[in-house]
Amino acid sequence: MLSKSDIAQYIRGSILTVNVPEWGGDVSLKKLTATDLVFLRSFTRDDPEKATPEDDLRASYELLARSVCDESGNLLFTVADLQSWSADQHAILSRLVGEVQQHNRITQVAVEELEKNSESGTASDST
Repeated sequence: MLSKSDIAQYIRGSILTVNVPEWGGDVSLKKLTATDLVFLRSFTRDDPEKATPEDDLRASYELLARSVCDESGNLLFTVADLQSWSADQHAILSRLVGEVQQHNRITQVAVEELEKNSESGTASDST
């Protein structure tokens, strides 16, 4: 039987390190929790084609605020922090959003599966 520390070691191991040469080093990205994924789903509309650029930007800030962390998994930034950054950082943030999506296997198919499971009251392992 796994102990709490065994499980914690696995969770710590799910932190992705991404090199950001523009910032002169690495950034850590942790996997999102189920609660994070459900919250982030609230930013997508029934019809993704109707999402505004503001919706997409807010969702990106939320995604990063819930993922960018130190090597121990402690979150580093708030949405307000990210919103205050200059426009020249947005290309980097966009690249990090893509890394978070890949790390968490966030695809349209995965989102649909999450919705289906939450509606039926079942859960599946998405890792």
